[in-house]
Amino acid sequence: MKYKFGLRQSLGIRLRMVLLMLILLPSIMPVHGEPVHEEDITEILRCQCGCTMIVKDCSCEEAVNIRQVVRDQIVAGKSDKQIFSYLEKTYGEGIFAVPPKKGFDLSLWVLPGIGVAIGGVVLYRVKHNSSGDGDVFDDEYRQFLKEQGTAGVITDTGMSYEQMLDLEYRKNMGLKNDEDGDSSE
Repeated sequence: MKYKFGLRQSLGIRLRMVLLMLILLPSIMPVHGEPVHEEDITEILRCQCGCTMIVKDCSCEEAVNIRQVVRDQIVAGKSDKQIFSYLEKTYGEGIFAVPPKKGFDLSLWVLPGIGVAIGGVVLYRVKHNSSGDGDVFDDEYRQFLKEQGTAGVITDTGMSYEQMLDLEYRKNMGLKNDEDGDSSE
């Protein structure tokens, strides 16, 4: 019983660590209050010609024009936020290669983390609920064999179907055989 308490405690610690990381993640993201560089801005802008490339890497005329607009804004002394705001007004939200963290688009940033957390909890519960002796499964299986009339039938190996399938089940589940004198609990 002490072993299972240790696993639960370990899971609790891991969940706290994940929550702490999610809370601290925005604080370790780069802040754009420093000198503005054209590359920093154009690497998160999407070209508007329809090629869906990043403006920094695209060589089409539209990308050249956007880079020139960014250069003009930098020369005018605008901050990165002011430049992004200007670009959004001029080209719309589609100019950004990464969706902004506001409104409906915020769900694109939050939902994957929530999905991973829920998936982890489901996997943990499935693993720990199915790793028992399988009493319900065994009872249902024995009932099925009785209904089929195969319970107690001896095969060419000298074991009944029930014994063979029980042995196979235990092997697949990584449980010890009762014949070895070991218990699976």
